[in-house]
Amino acid sequence: MIDREDVFDEYEILRDAFRGEDFGEEYSQHEDPNEQAAKFLDNVNSVAEPIYPGNTKYPQLKFVTRLLHWKNHNKCSDKAFDELLLLLGDVFPEGHKLPFNYYDVKKMVKKLNMGYEKIHACENDCMLFYGDDKDLENCKYCELSRYNVATNGGSDTILRKILRYFKITHRLQRLYMCTHTAGHMKYHKNRIVTEGVLSHPVDGEEWKEFDKNYPDFAAEIRNVRLGLVYNLPHTMSMKEPYMFMTLLVPGPNDPERNLNVYLRPLIDELFNLWQVGVQTFDTSTKTNFMMRAALLWTISDFPGLGMVNSWEDGLSYLYG
Repeated sequence: MIDREDVFDEYEILRDAFRGEDFGEEYSQHEDPNEQAAKFLDNVNSVAEPIYPGNTKYPQLKFVTRLLHWKNHNKCSDKAFDELLLLLGDVFPEGHKLPFNYYDVKKMVKKLNMGYEKIHACENDCMLFYGDDKDLENCKYCELSRYNVATNGGSDTILRKILRYFKITHRLQRLYMCTHTAGHMKYHKNRIVTEGVLSHPVDGEEWKEFDKNYPDFAAEIRNVRLGLVYNLPHTMSMKEPYMFMTLLVPGPNDPERNLNVYLRPLIDELFNLWQVGVQTFDTSTKTNFMMRAALLWTISDFPGLGMVNSWEDGLSYLYG
């Protein structure tokens, strides 16, 4: 489930954000984490141990994600990666925490919700084989098969096109489970306000109008406003760890006006976060709450806006 070059950056998001904090020591005085959060925090702490006894530079997670980055950057095969892990395991001192093979690496990463979902797509960008359509063999618009027949004469089939979808829910939850960011997520409410100074989107009329129209959402200050994660201080919201890539749209051609086809899983997830929410543990208060999210703004140029809205001409918006 992991084959992207920047996977090791997740280590920075997880461990550097946690600042090496251990979890579970103070819960007796507060509310226990919900089951999902407790499992995640246990998994994070389990990969925070040194890669081998006495190594102070590389915890297990950091070393393994660096290896994954090396594997993908150098286009290393799974078999060669297995052999490298076997060699390193033989060299490292007894008691090391290096996974035995690539399969074990993927299992470790998956437990930290760092993977992605593979969604089959029509090669002509007509539709996703997703939701009620996930079991279809052919596109319901152009009737093209979702599979290519193997050219070696075998019976194997090869998927024509795959969308890789990186869900945002777990990443938003992590912002509240990290001691470094949990408090910052309430900055928009707890900051010092200077009268007459517009220093954060919360000062704008759109934010105030949204709160007026949806008071139940506004009542929970930990609910997340998206465009960028605008709950955060303005000095943090534009930094790389808080800018989430959600969709890796397959090529080789630009989907152009069919880009909205690939947005469906993201829209479904955003709709669920808005309507239902997800139980989340706030480590700054040691309490659980139902986190919801609202997409306040999207930012694009006019050609991009035209692609998202399936317009023939990206300038249609200007000319009505």
